[in-house]
Amino acid sequence: MRNFLVTLLLIFVFQFEAFPQSRHKIDSLAKVIKAAKGDTSEVNAFYELAWELGETNPDTSIILDKQALQLSAKIDWKNGEAKSTNDIGWYYYLKGDYPNALDYTNKAITLYEELKDKRQIANMLGNIGLFYIDEGDYPKALEYQFKALKTAEEIGYKRLQGNTLGNIGMIYDNHGDYSKALEYYFKTLKIAEETGNKLLQGNTLGNTGLVYQEQADYSNALEYDFKALKMAEDIGNSHLQGNMLSNIGIVYREQKNILPHWNTRIKR
Repeated sequence: MRNFLVTLLLIFVFQFEAFPQSRHKIDSLAKVIKAAKGDTSEVNAFYELAWELGETNPDTSIILDKQALQLSAKIDWKNGEAKSTNDIGWYYYLKGDYPNALDYTNKAITLYEELKDKRQIANMLGNIGLFYIDEGDYPKALEYQFKALKTAEEIGYKRLQGNTLGNIGMIYDNHGDYSKALEYYFKTLKIAEETGNKLLQGNTLGNTGLVYQEQADYSNALEYDFKALKMAEDIGNSHLQGNMLSNIGIVYREQKNILPHWNTRIKR
């Protein structure tokens, strides 16, 4: 089975940026919670602390965000309820608990609908699509990716459009529908270029190369793999560089050619 690049994960970036794991920040947030008086600042501290711990300790993050959710409901802060509910769904996803991830994400959508926040609704629809990808339910995954795409288009949310188009292409690729996969990858590249999203460009160029490789169109496969490699070098993404160097080697091997020497500057 082929290994996909990371396009399908990018959709989460808009709601969840990173896990900084700052000990100082964790201590500071704990002090804020201890000194807080049951207001929005305490809610914010709860889910920020949950986020700092999320990747390494999602169970603790779920407990913290449930406290944030309870306090948000008590003070009737809908934005806090929506964010806490959404984050809980994410931590269940990290645990591989898809039923609870879907349950909380759907609840978050309901709350964001009350707030008329279409941007977050689009994010959540896309996330549900990714949950279904992980479960292997591709018809449902496509259904939610297209829902996310439609909402993103309605509000001009270009960056999410690009990521969702890439996910749709990946699903078609996984089904062996290469013409559809290429159609959506090319749409992804257009949006990525318009928005200057070089990471998405690099991933999509690599995924496009893989589609051509699967069809034994090695000339086009190498063309897109080398484009992806250059993009990876330009943005200093060593993970993507490694993937592309490996893919290029596989293409040459499949052609039964000797891998030629080329100079690749890998940024560290």
